[in-house]
Amino acid sequence: MTTPTPSPGWHPDPEGTPQLRWWDGTQWTSATRPRALQEGPKTPPPPVDPVIRRRNNFIAVGLIGIVVLGLGAWQILNTQGGGNAPAASSPSATPRTTAPTTSAALPTSPADSTTDEVMRAFWLRVDREGYLTINVNGTYTDQELESAFLEVRRIYTSTKKTGGWHVFVDCGNGQQAVGGARQANGKFALDSLGAARTGLAVGQYEFKPLPDRKACPPDLPTIADGTVTAHDVIDAFVAAGLPATNRQDRTITAGCDDLKCAQMIAVDEVSVYLFSNVAQAAHYAEAFGADKVYQNGLLAIRYKRDGKHPIDEALIPQYNAALDAVGSVR
Repeated sequence: MTTPTPSPGWHPDPEGTPQLRWWDGTQWTSATRPRALQEGPKTPPPPVDPVIRRRNNFIAVGLIGIVVLGLGAWQILNTQGGGNAPAASSPSATPRTTAPTTSAALPTSPADSTTDEVMRAFWLRVDREGYLTINVNGTYTDQELESAFLEVRRIYTSTKKTGGWHVFVDCGNGQQAVGGARQANGKFALDSLGAARTGLAVGQYEFKPLPDRKACPPDLPTIADGTVTAHDVIDAFVAAGLPATNRQDRTITAGCDDLKCAQMIAVDEVSVYLFSNVAQAAHYAEAFGADKVYQNGLLAIRYKRDGKHPIDEALIPQYNAALDAVGSVR
């Protein structure tokens, strides 16, 4: 028994899908539609001419290209300020606060550069490869100290560009002043070698102000008008024909802020200390002993028995006599 051939039209899909498939009278076509739309035999949708399909595709692609080009041109005009649309507002800047201790901060844009509001005078000295000293003379805040450090880092980042640098910030009046009270420590790394030298990552820095740093300049006793100074005593040695080689003011480096002396002038043969009161001078002489120190009033001589030009033991009485002659007060 043969199955009658169905008439052309929509019929249940012989493949079992929940759709209707078009039978053209001789074979099943690829045209389908949902069962709910079944309304009996209808003419199938006419096939699309391949030429027309290609033409429509070209038109669609062309329209898309025009839209893309138009959007790109609009964005360029707005970016360059040539458009009429309002510019997008930028997020408001947040003020940067500088903590007393900056630990391994990543390099930033010009925010690291110093400003006139916090920049104060300083002197920079290269002690040796990898070690720098910044001298400051005055009471600097943590931010002012960091500003000087960041300025040095900025200079080295833009000029030297290599190495790692340990930076000591000391109290000192001038580039060559040494021995002043430490104010802060810092370091920065500019390349891989510098990173190995400092223990930082490339481009990072560390800055630490000392929280209990000594006053800068030191809080030294004042010298009353008319007081014979340590310089006056050295002048008296020279006038007496005594050796006084390589005169240097070591008031800061000798630790007068701890010794409570007002001044200390050194030559290779002796050091001369000036105190603000006799009791302090006597205490200093007693602490070191009569074989090392001779004291008269506010002044004390300490003999040097080492170095390039140690004192001639035979001349010690003459140094003492010169001090006695000049007196402690004019």
